[in-house]
Amino acid sequence: MTRCSQAAEGNDPSGSPKPALVTRIAASICVVFTILALAMPSHAGETATLTIEGSGNVAVVPDQADITVSFEERGWDVADLESRMDGRVDRLIAALLKAGIDKNGIDSAHVRITPVSRYDQATRRQIQEGFELGRNVSINVAEIEKLGAILAAVTEQQVNQVSSPRLSFSDHEGAYQRALAMAVEQAQARAGVIAEAGGLELGPIVQITTPGSPIRPMPEGRLAMAATSDVGNYTPGEMLISATLSVTFALHSD
Repeated sequence: MTRCSQAAEGNDPSGSPKPALVTRIAASICVVFTILALAMPSHAGETATLTIEGSGNVAVVPDQADITVSFEERGWDVADLESRMDGRVDRLIAALLKAGIDKNGIDSAHVRITPVSRYDQATRRQIQEGFELGRNVSINVAEIEKLGAILAAVTEQQVNQVSSPRLSFSDHEGAYQRALAMAVEQAQARAGVIAEAGGLELGPIVQITTPGSPIRPMPEGRLAMAATSDVGNYTPGEMLISATLSVTFALHSD
């Protein structure tokens, strides 16, 4: 039986009983020594390490936007539906090009055809009432200051639905790299404080781990509209691009 186990049981090494308070104090000391031992290298030559998390946030102003426009047509003749739909989409694309959208920023290939039916209570059967042809057009507005004019051009085409603008920043990778550097700096500062408080010297970085996905989901940039012109003036707010790292440092005794 070890001295720690003897103390925890209330006996000294000679077998004499100890008071309960002394027993609890001795047991606590044993626990502390055990934790400290686990924190130290288990074999000679191994280096003690400290792993800490750091994060960085870079605020940017969105400079581009994406919107999706939806068209719908209903009827029995699918060929006629497609002809009418092609005409509506062609007119929209012409309006977008005139408003300054690059043709490579327009994707009109998303088409769906769905049978339309209703339930007849008398016969308890589904009664087909034709088909619905749907088509989505995705639009990339590379210059966000043109967003008001683009939305005005879109609504003039009697579309069935327009999505809310999805804002983004064109140099996302550059901002993310700056956030990574900030994350490392924060981790190093935190590790330095811990090492100093523990009477140790902070060594070099031995490992950096990033999450599986390099970009954490962030709230989309806010979009405010001020009615200062006929087409509307859309002013984007700031959005955050963030990075999180787990950094492991070597520790040395002073």
